[in-house]
Amino acid sequence: MAKPPRTSSPATDRPAAPPGYGHAAHRATLRDAFVHTDADRLRLKRDARHDDPHVPVDWLFVADPDAATPAQLFHRLRWGGQAVVAAKTPRHAEELLRLFRSRDEWRLDEDPRPIEYGKPRWWQPWKQTTATAFVVRKVLLELPENPTLRHSYDVRLEPWPGVANGYCVQKRIPMPDQIRRRLLANLSLQQRPDDAGLERMIKKLRTKVFPLFLTREAGFLKILQRDLPEKYRAFVPDVLDLEYGDKGYVCTLRSRWLRLGGEPISPMTFAQHAAEIVQQIHEAVGVVHLDLRLDNFLITEQGVKVVDFGSAVRQGEDITSSAILTKLFTEMLSASQIRRDLMRMIDKGRITSSAFVGAYSPPGPAADLFSVVNNFGRLGEHPDFRGLVRPNPTQEATLNRIRREVFRPADIDAPGVVRIHDLLRRLLDPADRPRSVPLRDGAVRIDIPHEPSAESRLELDAFADTAVPSDEIAASQPSLPFSLAVPAADED
Repeated sequence: MAKPPRTSSPATDRPAAPPGYGHAAHRATLRDAFVHTDADRLRLKRDARHDDPHVPVDWLFVADPDAATPAQLFHRLRWGGQAVVAAKTPRHAEELLRLFRSRDEWRLDEDPRPIEYGKPRWWQPWKQTTATAFVVRKVLLELPENPTLRHSYDVRLEPWPGVANGYCVQKRIPMPDQIRRRLLANLSLQQRPDDAGLERMIKKLRTKVFPLFLTREAGFLKILQRDLPEKYRAFVPDVLDLEYGDKGYVCTLRSRWLRLGGEPISPMTFAQHAAEIVQQIHEAVGVVHLDLRLDNFLITEQGVKVVDFGSAVRQGEDITSSAILTKLFTEMLSASQIRRDLMRMIDKGRITSSAFVGAYSPPGPAADLFSVVNNFGRLGEHPDFRGLVRPNPTQEATLNRIRREVFRPADIDAPGVVRIHDLLRRLLDPADRPRSVPLRDGAVRIDIPHEPSAESRLELDAFADTAVPSDEIAASQPSLPFSLAVPAADED
């Protein structure tokens, strides 16, 4: 990959050139011609701070299209980021546009139009003064030819009227070729079935697994928007539209785009925000996510948000009432990397707290507590968080200490952190050592000797009255917006 020019120079006070490829003055001209809104100007200002080509950006300006391939542009942009591509002639611009249109990961945002770079000087008449430029947007999360197991569905950005940024997230059941390509790319030779077995696997995923879990996700997103306190509803996806396929299952889900970005936050801020929204999901709604990998957290302008509720369950939900649901959930949990990590750490003695005993029997809030705490040591490793989480060795050491205390408490039979509520209080005042005080079956109250510092307070009123047993939460829920049960026709 060609290394882009520096975006700033310590020897000058001139504004930093916008990120991209080609002459800095030409890139500045492209910026002035195509960046129209205050929100985009703010994103671009943040992009210009990064001189590291490994930090994703929201805008790239390509004044020299020979300096980078579409694949290189793809890897430098965040999801939803835009590239302004300029060519010397309209004919060259059309050739480039055909190249981008042939690729599924790009969508044309602005048609080609002429750009004036400036008048030539008499002693340099050969210098380029005009160009033809267009704007494309990165709409896929990964290149189609390099599928990973991070994303099971066909997830892309699609234009949608009346929403911020003009795009929504479209999540749909993948086509057979997409499933086949993903399986073959990520299964070892020993794991790969024969051709007939592979086709049976693809059919099962397309007709049973993906439709069932996408339908459940749509139901949970509606429940969250209904039952979360109003100020937290923007921290989970909001359903815009649903399309249904055979047997009444959802085949396409469109939701509001929760865009990555914003000012960089500290590791402790990430941990506090993540714990706060998960605590609300558990206690205000009674839902357990069950897949809280870092992939399913987003750092946005408003804070940390949570996505992908396809694996979620209601607290107290009887999965065994449906044969197919029981079968698919058993298979899903047996393959869950989070569950495997938890079992491995218990077996090796790295987790001794009784809070995690039976976390998946049945699946409950302790599974999410494990995920959130285990993520503390992985923030710096996640590619989507580059440039969005500020390194802070002191806070990282504090989070690692809290992680050890949660997993290996002094009293393994009476640990101080048994649910997200406890963890959040612990994060709000890391120097304190709270103790658990049992109230009644299923409830825990935290005794904090003194108030958290003003710097670390995160609206304690949001969870002041939530010491309610989980069975009471489940029993208090009104009827669902639509059934999460499996249609009777599929009970086979």
